[in-house]
Amino acid sequence: MNVDASALADLTARLGTADGALIRTVVNSTSATETGFALGLLAERLPNRTLVAALNLRETLSEIPEAPFPMRVDFETLARVARLERRGQSWVRLVTQEPGTSEIEILGQGNLCYDVVVRLGESSSLLKPAPINGDFVKPRALELILSAPGLLADVIELMGDMGMVHNPRFYLDVDDWQMEHAVEAFHGISDLF
Repeated sequence: MNVDASALADLTARLGTADGALIRTVVNSTSATETGFALGLLAERLPNRTLVAALNLRETLSEIPEAPFPMRVDFETLARVARLERRGQSWVRLVTQEPGTSEIEILGQGNLCYDVVVRLGESSSLLKPAPINGDFVKPRALELILSAPGLLADVIELMGDMGMVHNPRFYLDVDDWQMEHAVEAFHGISDLF
């Protein structure tokens, strides 16, 4: 994953502050315009490294496919490759990098994934909204992912086991993101007003 662990920890720590809503917008909004506005407001208050970590996390989340999606393998093959256990009508993977009970549950049959559920302790959420309109992942899923970074790493690994290509863009500076998304952000201004 292309997100610096210490910058991600700083990002997670700031979610409970007054900047939390803006940080969530940078990480999770599908609108380049909203993200650009949030970046502009946060630029004076957060270190560049933290903002770059937020943008790289954004790109990582945007590359996770929207459910339902066809996998390149069937569930029986996936279960052998990805350490999945059958639980009723779904398949579950315990997250090994996190203390406590973290797991990823996959709903589907054959080679069709109906949805992905992330769970941390007693809290759970479907991963992606369907259809994707305003956010890349559901807000509750974002909270769980930021609370347990190993959860996202396991989701990405599991997507690879499914045969899905996960190749997010990687940014070294906020200016790189702004230059790449400038045209899209200007076109989105009319949607906001």
